Amino acid sequence: MNFKLSPLGQNLVIKYAQIFRVLLIVLTIAVIHFVLPEGERFQYEYEKGKTWRHTTLVSPFDFALKKTKEQISEERNEITSTTLPIYKKESQNTFEEINRIKKEIKQNLEINADVESDEIDYDFISLEGSRLAKEILDRGYFKIDPIHEGKISVIEILEDKQTVRKNIASLITKDNLGQFLKSELSNEIKEIEKIPLISVISAKLRPNFHFDSTLTNLLIQQQLEALPETEGLIKQGETIISTGDRITSEKFRMLQNLEEEIAQTSGVSQKTIGVNAGRLIIVTLLITILGLFLYFIRQDLYNSTRSLFLILLIVTGMIVMVTWALKFDLPSVYLLPYCLVPIIIRVLFDSRIALFIHLIIILILGFSMPNGFEFIFYQFVAGVVSIFSMVNVSKRSQYFFSAGFIFAAYALCFTGLSLIKSGDLLTIPWRNVSWFLVSVILSLLAYPLIYLFERLFGITSDMTLLELTNANNPLLRELSYKAPGTFQHSLQVANLAEAAIYAIGGNPILVRAGALYHDIGKMAHPEYFIENQQKGRNPHDKLSFDKSAEIIIDHVYDGIEMAEEAGLPECIIDFIRTHHGNTRVEYFYQNYLKNFPEEFVDEKKFIYPGPIPFTKETAVLMLADSVEAASRSLKDPDADAINSTVDKIIESKMNQKQLVNANITLGDLTKVTKILKKMLFSIYHVRIEYPDQKK
Repeated sequence: MNFKLSPLGQNLVIKYAQIFRVLLIVLTIAVIHFVLPEGERFQYEYEKGKTWRHTTLVSPFDFALKKTKEQISEERNEITSTTLPIYKKESQNTFEEINRIKKEIKQNLEINADVESDEIDYDFISLEGSRLAKEILDRGYFKIDPIHEGKISVIEILEDKQTVRKNIASLITKDNLGQFLKSELSNEIKEIEKIPLISVISAKLRPNFHFDSTLTNLLIQQQLEALPETEGLIKQGETIISTGDRITSEKFRMLQNLEEEIAQTSGVSQKTIGVNAGRLIIVTLLITILGLFLYFIRQDLYNSTRSLFLILLIVTGMIVMVTWALKFDLPSVYLLPYCLVPIIIRVLFDSRIALFIHLIIILILGFSMPNGFEFIFYQFVAGVVSIFSMVNVSKRSQYFFSAGFIFAAYALCFTGLSLIKSGDLLTIPWRNVSWFLVSVILSLLAYPLIYLFERLFGITSDMTLLELTNANNPLLRELSYKAPGTFQHSLQVANLAEAAIYAIGGNPILVRAGALYHDIGKMAHPEYFIENQQKGRNPHDKLSFDKSAEIIIDHVYDGIEMAEEAGLPECIIDFIRTHHGNTRVEYFYQNYLKNFPEEFVDEKKFIYPGPIPFTKETAVLMLADSVEAASRSLKDPDADAINSTVDKIIESKMNQKQLVNANITLGDLTKVTKILKKMLFSIYHVRIEYPDQKK
């Protein structure tokens, strides 16, 4: 995705570019200052079990001593488990229920009577049954909920808006209803009538007291809401801890409470204004240092508004993410992926800027973290390891290897600091290492983020360059098919340039990718380039010298057009533009002069459009390209011929001032010359003869 500005917008950006960059830095400072936690910060660092080495601490104000989470959880569990269930009488019509039971008894006796009907007084038994049913319902017939059966012995009974506590054993329930009926039946009831009477009442009588879960839960909720979260009060002026005292669990809790109270103090006091002003100074200082670092050390990034914006966006985004996440009750601040930034910056730019930006971020965050020194130590070591582990990104699996190295660094730091604190491996809380594991896993998000930033900001990472060097890339496949000689030439140039750039400290992946694509424009007219020609057939023989020069020069324009259509990154297209600089097509130029000595020659027709190389990488490619092409024309490529050819070409490029804009020194050129000669010796199997040494 490319962002295009209007012509007016482009003019404004060009005219006020410097002001715009400064405004970006100022905006970054403002955003970071705004998102950082406000108010006064507790100025002491402390740890449970250690000695208080600061001055005696006195409470600056009254504050309540809060219960610990464990205490509150235990008390809440106790309320939930000890609150008795409430049983309430249902709003059923007792009179109707008794009449229903009376009918059920009479009907059942008539159906199941084993004696003559005149032996049974149905009316008397029905009356007796209804009397018993009324007595049971008046006293209360309880249906005990299954969740309470066998688990509790006492319940609360709601009657007349009041609760009465009763033992379940004293209540009439389904379990003891039969026994109750036997004891309450009139002696006038015959034995033959008792069993069916008891059976009918036990089966048909409906309980009128049931468990009220809503009311019980409401009672529990009221008790939970009324549960105090504090115990005790620390008065202003009261000594919290003295110098040299051991920080016990109780002292640790008091210190935590004081720190929270200071952080949560509302209102804008003179002290709060001072604290915020101090934080603004620190943030301004660190972000300004970052801006100066880019201006003096990586001016190419500073002058690129797009790159500067991306860097400041990543820095701001990381700090915003961390401060936002800290507002939640995380079990540990080390769960967050702090190594995201150094990995992303390293892959998109380089190691030096990645380390510098990482240091700026952890220094800013360190002021908001508990145990700031430990936090900075952990993140410094992990950040350095993450950068070193991504120095040579040759495959995607490198991200997983890097994650493993980062976790190992965290684990070693944790072990070392824990031993310093406790001195005993057995007492180290190893489960806390899992926090770092989560952080490392989250750091793998760097891979999709890198891809996103590449697309949004037009930046090319080493991983993308590696993908472009794959011979199966459509453009390279087409080159190998249409111009096989040029393809082989490009491979040789890539090998030469890559070896040379290794020696002087450039980007070998970039050089290799640039070398493979630098001559793709020759696909437009492959037969006009000597490496693709068959013996005895040269189409230039039928053309004028200036027309031949035009076709040769056009391979640069054609290459740029092909690269843009294929969506190649700008950094690759730069190699196509610069690999001939603004030199002349010397062969056709000299032939034109020789054949038309008296005619006026327009030298511009024989000059490549340029620009000349402006980086180490593009300069090395120009030299490797010229040297490889020249070496192919050697009839006898021995050591002397190769040495002479390489020296002559490099001297020629310097005399033509093709290297003046490239950041390459004479020392670099000496190394490049040596590497190119060594590589060509190997290609042409040249044996170097050493003079005899006298013993």
